Amino acid sequence: MFTRLIHVTMAVPDLEPCIEFYGTALALPESGGGVDGLGQAFRKYRIGPTDLILLEDDTAVPYAQLTGSARAEVDHFALYVDDVAAVFETLRSRGVSFRDKPHATKLGHRNMQRSLVSFEDPFGFTLQLSQAIDPRTQVAPRLEAKKAMAGNTAGTGAFGGIDHISTYCNDFTANRTLYRDILGLAEFFYSTTREEGVEVGKGFEQGAFAAGGTDIELASDGEWQHLARGPVLGLGFQAECIGQVRAALQVQGVSFEEQARNGALNYPGRSGLVFNSSDGMQLQIVA
Repeated sequence: MFTRLIHVTMAVPDLEPCIEFYGTALALPESGGGVDGLGQAFRKYRIGPTDLILLEDDTAVPYAQLTGSARAEVDHFALYVDDVAAVFETLRSRGVSFRDKPHATKLGHRNMQRSLVSFEDPFGFTLQLSQAIDPRTQVAPRLEAKKAMAGNTAGTGAFGGIDHISTYCNDFTANRTLYRDILGLAEFFYSTTREEGVEVGKGFEQGAFAAGGTDIELASDGEWQHLARGPVLGLGFQAECIGQVRAALQVQGVSFEEQARNGALNYPGRSGLVFNSSDGMQLQIVA
């Protein structure tokens, strides 16, 4: 039903350092910007087939200042690359500081083995470079979907798209039902454990859902006290048939709007739906 992740929306306290970081250091192609109808300045950058929409909000709390037991609803997302070592060196030459060096995760890490390296944006939000290296036959369809995602973005920069988005929730069952049963995203992974040697809390569950080549990773743990909003406000998906999504939401009694109130999220000439998950994540469906 869904063909791709169409956007990720983030609130940032100040656009200027983000323009320098995302536009210059990462060299993401700019895909729009200005001031929307609500008076909010924004800038859009292209990551493969997905727009990263940065909304300036001086009340936004920098990720680095989130404290206590709160876990951000989205704690990182990863940029898909074909050669993590090469992109790592390129970004280092542009002044990007990394927490670590490229390293292979254990086979069975989350839903897929990857070569990863982590870094932060100007306000402490975690980003990763991610290269899929999992040799198992059961993940082959996901590898092909990622290659297809990257193959459709020739000339847009070093990144083929958003490899995965790490999301957390208070009620795993409710969110799993939303993504899998109501929205119809294919769930290709589910587990109540992590890879060998990694302990989890009581009530831990995790799953992964396919949105084109992007993995929406979802996890919950009964020992977390609460979720923090964090900088990522919403996710947008492109659907083959908006009518099917509308009907599914209506059957489930989900309240939705036909158009985003923030003008930066609207797609002229295209139909759309906007609603919130049970934890407050804004989800937008565009056809």
